[in-house]
Amino acid sequence: MRMLNVRGRSIGLLILVIAILLVVVGVVLHCNWSDGFGYALCEFFMGATVYSPDYSERAYIGIKEGFTAEEVRKRLGEPLGVTRSDGCDYYNYSTWAIPEMRSNGPASGPASDYSRRLIIISNDMVIGKWHEYYFD
Repeated sequence: MRMLNVRGRSIGLLILVIAILLVVVGVVLHCNWSDGFGYALCEFFMGATVYSPDYSERAYIGIKEGFTAEEVRKRLGEPLGVTRSDGCDYYNYSTWAIPEMRSNGPASGPASDYSRRLIIISNDMVIGKWHEYYFD
């Protein structure tokens, strides 16, 4: 009887430790990923995001409205591309898949699901950010 009680406590303790570890991993992913925990898992299992060479998610999260374009480049490096629309510059810090896949025609499947990361600049100042996990 005593052996069964000890084994039951050991299993209960193991389950508790695993649950705590999962919560910690979830909190760390949620705090370090702009799109939240669920999308971090999508990126891990299905995504094909390519970021600019000096990009980091932590630096992206730290970009605030009012930063200058120069401050953005110091923190995130050069964007992969800049699109101008409605008087704003959209600094694109991510794209889908790899260039070889994109050049072979329209994407399909997981290679076209990716994390979008844009910084919106007007008059040399950050006026917004756009981030989402894009499903194609």
